[in-house]
Formats: sequence, C-alpha cells, structure tokens
Amino acid sequence: MDYHYQLFGLSVVSNLAIPGLSPAAAVIAKPDVRIFLGNLPPRRKAGAASDETLDYSSAYLTESGLPSLRIFKSTDKALSHLIYEEGIEFWIDAPSENIWAVWPDTFTLTDIATYLLGPVLGIVLRRRRITCLHASAVAFEGKALLFAGDAGAGKSTTAAAMARRGHAVIADDIVAISERGGSFYATPAYPYLSLWPASVEALFGSADKLPPFSPGFEKRRFSVEEGAYRFQGEAVPIGTIFILWERTSGPDVPRVDDLPMKDALLTLLANSYAARTLGEGEKAHEFELFGRIVKGIRVRRLWPHRDSAWLDHLCEVIERACGVI
Repeated sequence: MDYHYQLFGLSVVSNLAIPGLSPAAAVIAKPDVRIFLGNLPPRRKAGAASDETLDYSSAYLTESGLPSLRIFKSTDKALSHLIYEEGIEFWIDAPSENIWAVWPDTFTLTDIATYLLGPVLGIVLRRRRITCLHASAVAFEGKALLFAGDAGAGKSTTAAAMARRGHAVIADDIVAISERGGSFYATPAYPYLSLWPASVEALFGSADKLPPFSPGFEKRRFSVEEGAYRFQGEAVPIGTIFILWERTSGPDVPRVDDLPMKDALLTLLANSYAARTLGEGEKAHEFELFGRIVKGIRVRRLWPHRDSAWLDHLCEVIERACGVI
C-alpha cells in the first residue's frame, strides 16, 4: 500500500505512512518524488559497487568529532548518499525523483521523518531548482509572511505565536518559493511546527503542554490541525519577508524597520536553505531570483524583545506593520 502526500509544492508517494502528515485529497498516479523507507537503492541491493567520493561535509562536529552530515556522490553521479553521524542513511537519485532510507533499530519512523521532512527534502528541493529560505511562514489577509533568520533566532516560535492568534501556518524551517506570472508564492509544507521546550513554556505556560516528537527527541510538536489552529493548504503570494534580528530589551522593541535593497539581497542569500550544496549554476540562478524578489517584495528587519513575555506584542507589531491593525 502506498501513501500519497503534497509537500512543498511536490506530489509525494511513500511506501510507509509518514508520521505527522495528512494524506493528499486524491491518489497520485505520477508523483514528483517516490520515497522508499526501510529500503536500499536497487543497485545497493544487487550488491553493486559503492564507489563514492565525498561531496559535502558539515562544518558542525558532534561530540564524537564526526561531521553531523556527510554527502557522498557515486562515481557515475547517479546517487547521492547522505550519512548522518547517528548511522541514519538516505540516498537521492540524480533527478531527485527517488529517495531511499535505512536506519539503526534504535530509531523510530517518527525519528526518521524529522530528517526526511527537513534537510533531506530540503536538498531535494534545491536540486530541483526550487529556491528555499531558512524560514517559517504564516498566512493571513491573503498573503504569506515569512520569518527568516539564523538557527535559534525564533522563526518557529514567532510562527507559533502568530498561529495562536488565528493565522494559518504555511511552513516551518524551510519555505519553498514558487513563481507564477511574475509573483512569488510560499508553498505549504506540513501541518505542524517544531518547538524547543523553552518556546512551548513561553507560549503555553509549560513544556508539557505539547508532546515530544519521540522519546529521544527534545523538540515538541505543535500540530496546527487540532483545536482552533489552522494549516494553509494552498500556496499564497508572499507579502513581507521579516528577518529576525538580535533580541534586545531596549525601550523601542519589539520593532520593525526596512532593509535597503542591497542589504535585503545579501540577507536573503545568507538565509538561503542548503546553499552550500548548490553548484555554481544553481547559485547564479538563486542570485538572479532573489534579486527580483527584493525588487517586488518588502524585506524588513524584525527586532524581538529578549523577554518571551513580549511575544504577543511582537505579533501586534507584525500585524500593524502589515496594515492589519
């Protein structure tokens, strides 16, 4: 039995149900991507030689001293092989149409889904020439608001705070951007946000208010298909891109200010998702696309307050900046 999904604007079919995802409304006859969980690529099953060369190594080292992620490429360039330090492995074929995954028995399918729906599909999107921002996004008033920034800047927390005010969630951590008729759209990802316990406590009063993804995973799942929360299932045009800036406790924060076009372009490039895995041609394409984005979409700097008690006020500042209140 196959399981059918729509993710990041792609039609996806998996041999196993992917935890946390809602099925597509209709059966997908010709998917963009097929996923084979718990399976090796056919050439590896057949015992084909696995001559590979290192293509990418993460700069982040784990406690054991190994890169958190290494990507190898087969000598015929037919497969990319992703190896995580924990022993989780993915393979992506050259057209980025098929993904295979195997993992140690100590991990659950829910654990694997966090890798698959984040960095692995992020790489697939980039290799399919789909530009992505390291951002989260919500929708209201028919527009998408993107919250981009460094790791730990508060992208997911800001999106969750906006979701609590009734704004539909589009994506978390990776926002895939599509272009239609000269306009740029944020495409929906999956119906949950991933939050650190401290963020859950700030939003809901206790970290125990939301369940962890799995027993060994510290982050908590904020489902936006439950209760009064909403998921935006259709792509919407991007209205504003907010760059989360340094947290401070000054008298004039939270606040929003504009970025000059040149600074906006450089900031978007710095927040491009998985940019280090791109080839020169792909980087040139991205530079040109971001150049057109900053000419037509407002990119603004968002200064949060250091105290999480100001989250609701931060949302009010965002809404006011977009002309909602």
